[in-house]
Amino acid sequence: MSSLLRCQPVSSAVRILGKRHHLRYKILLTINSMKNDGGFQHYDGLKIIAAIGFIVAMVAPALANYLERYELGSLHWIIFIAILIVTVLCVFLVLMLIFIFLTRDKETKEERLQRELEERCSDLLTQAIVSCRCASKDAEGYQKTWMKPKNTVVQQAIWGNHPVGNPELCAILHNAWKAGDRCTELALQLMYASWDLWAQCYDYESIKQNGLDEQALIMGFQQPYEYLGGHQSENHTLLLIAGHMITLFDYQTGLTLNDAEMCLKRFLEVCPEGLPDAEFEGRGGFGEYFTHIIGRQLQ
Repeated sequence: MSSLLRCQPVSSAVRILGKRHHLRYKILLTINSMKNDGGFQHYDGLKIIAAIGFIVAMVAPALANYLERYELGSLHWIIFIAILIVTVLCVFLVLMLIFIFLTRDKETKEERLQRELEERCSDLLTQAIVSCRCASKDAEGYQKTWMKPKNTVVQQAIWGNHPVGNPELCAILHNAWKAGDRCTELALQLMYASWDLWAQCYDYESIKQNGLDEQALIMGFQQPYEYLGGHQSENHTLLLIAGHMITLFDYQTGLTLNDAEMCLKRFLEVCPEGLPDAEFEGRGGFGEYFTHIIGRQLQ
């Protein structure tokens, strides 16, 4: 009788925990409410507490009935509680493993295709740069294939005192293009200047002060790209630099990695021997950048 009296307070407490206000249903409602609010993923600690509370709420009524039905001595009661705790922890561990398995991040089909496209572009770009390195080793006596623009303002901007990544240089090239000036070198220089301002995260206020904005920079890449023939162009330099720039920062070009892949494939088809770094020498900041890229990638 004395053992039963000692167990009675514990039994009452457990019965209250298990039955009052249907605790386990409240826990379920709380979890569902957090899901509906879209914030469930931010409450990792609450998820653990809710899971433990749910398990306890499920076994509490059975535990209460068991303690009331049988007269247990102190030692037996302690052993029973220890076994119960171990059981609850094991069940909790299994439930957590199931939860982790069901909610783990899974790569969607779109994500997998995008990742594979990025890997193909990276591999093609590496092949293209390798071919340029090989060409650079045997570039003695190489004759450049490009010519300076006839527009003297553009010449002064590119080969004058305007450093690469300068909004003033980009604005001058944009204005010349808008005025109808068309030549291959201006197109390539404008593509690079527009892309480079984003790549270097240049101060947007300075860009706006020179009459440019995000759309103007994107068009400054797209229009020259299309003018030179896009991914079907015969211009080896365009195919290489467009493939490189789009692969690195496609969102700054208005084009996609599909365009980069086609450019690089085309480059390897029409220019398998590669372009030597001598082709980029003397072309201002644009030429310095790609001369550096070829040398840095392949040292």
